[in-house]
Amino acid sequence: MEANREFRTWQERLRASMRQWEATGKDEGALLRGVPLFEAQKWQQKRSDELTKEEQNFIWASVVLRDREKQERERLQLGQIEALGYYSQELFSRGQELDALILSLQVGQQLTRQKVGSQIRSRVVAELRQMLYKVKERNRLQGHNNWVNSVCFSPDGKTIASGSDDKTIKLWSLDGYLLHTLTGHGSRVNKVVFSPDGKTIASGSEDTTLKLWSLNGHLLHTLTGHKDDIWGISFNPDGKTIATASDDQTVKLWSLDGQLLYTLIGHQDWVRGVSFTPMTARPFATASRDKTIKALDLGWTVTLHPNWT
Repeated sequence: MEANREFRTWQERLRASMRQWEATGKDEGALLRGVPLFEAQKWQQKRSDELTKEEQNFIWASVVLRDREKQERERLQLGQIEALGYYSQELFSRGQELDALILSLQVGQQLTRQKVGSQIRSRVVAELRQMLYKVKERNRLQGHNNWVNSVCFSPDGKTIASGSDDKTIKLWSLDGYLLHTLTGHGSRVNKVVFSPDGKTIASGSEDTTLKLWSLNGHLLHTLTGHKDDIWGISFNPDGKTIATASDDQTVKLWSLDGQLLYTLIGHQDWVRGVSFTPMTARPFATASRDKTIKALDLGWTVTLHPNWT
């Protein structure tokens, strides 16, 4: 009796909606959508023999409209995907290869989210893949025998330095020619940076040392004092001071001739980053796995070196 009462209550609501639909000249805007349509299909499946022909036609018309609107949305989405694909190819033909590549990746993401036919999907993917294969690789620098952990350009943009797990630093020209291989570290090289004038290269290693090299690959100084990996290196703007960040939870400042000037303590975990402000030589910030960023004179216990002024 309870189930029958629930059905009859729903059927009255259905008839009211159907009368409104008929009163509007069977306008599609009065058809069932969303939850009411889902509920109508459920009762139609359970008790279709108790629904009039008019009621069943009303539900059927609602289902047809829902499916047609869904197909239209999918068609519009597919049109957008195809348009983006064509625009990506147009960007590529103009020489805007990076923009074309970024747009192609966006198209690929949309394809994964949208339910489109396999033939259409295959066609669009094939067109994008063909375009991506045409993107020119400017150069490939090969020579390291293990992971490359760090890479940087010289200030004049003519030389590239790379540091690797193979314990070496390599200097390359822009055309991919290997200029020098710098050896001397006893373990992986975590970080390489150029000095502001481009004449000195600094490298930090798992062997706890900071090494300074000339541009022709000659070792100038080996700076010792850290007790764990060096991950962060930064020259101050005038190139006369170097800051290093280490897993030993300290930051050290050195002169260009290798003299220790400062030892900064205060972090509670690995210090992985250090950076001087580009404006002046003194302020700088550090980043640590202890979830903090610290700046000079903010919360530091500082061990001063008498040569620091």
